[in-house]
Amino acid sequence: MIAVIAAVLVVVLLGVGLFGGRSYKTTIKKYVKASFAADTETIVKLFPDKVIKYALEESDYDVEDFQDLKYELSEQLQDQMSTLDDYMGEGWKFSYEITNDEKVEGDDLDDIKKGYEEANFKISAARNVEIEISIKGDKNEETVPMEIALIKSGRNWYLDALNFADIF
Repeated sequence: MIAVIAAVLVVVLLGVGLFGGRSYKTTIKKYVKASFAADTETIVKLFPDKVIKYALEESDYDVEDFQDLKYELSEQLQDQMSTLDDYMGEGWKFSYEITNDEKVEGDDLDDIKKGYEEANFKISAARNVEIEISIKGDKNEETVPMEIALIKSGRNWYLDALNFADIF
């Protein structure tokens, strides 16, 4: 019995190791969910660490400065959620759906790859995804379109810092 359990664990761990990673749909889901939760820690984790470190060095920011930036972002997101509470009514809910999903190829992909070369970060793929976020509350109901640029490195998809709103 123990041998069977051990064999199953090995197969599961091997499968996660070989085929694991974060899909672009999971990255989008985490981003949208974290945005509405004002969870800046999760949002920051959706950008490549190596790229964040490079951007901080290039901007002469240190770890303390970066903590301050994350705090400011968190404050802004919390303010937006308060505004949303006022407009939508307490207990509002959100959902989203992907409305357009395009692979970035050819020269456009090459341009993105070049953009990350200085940070010594290799890109294997990129996508531009359009979503519609629906928000329903007691007072109002809204649908808002949003475009999300994504990059892939290794087995993980990340938010594309170069084609995202200025994060620093």
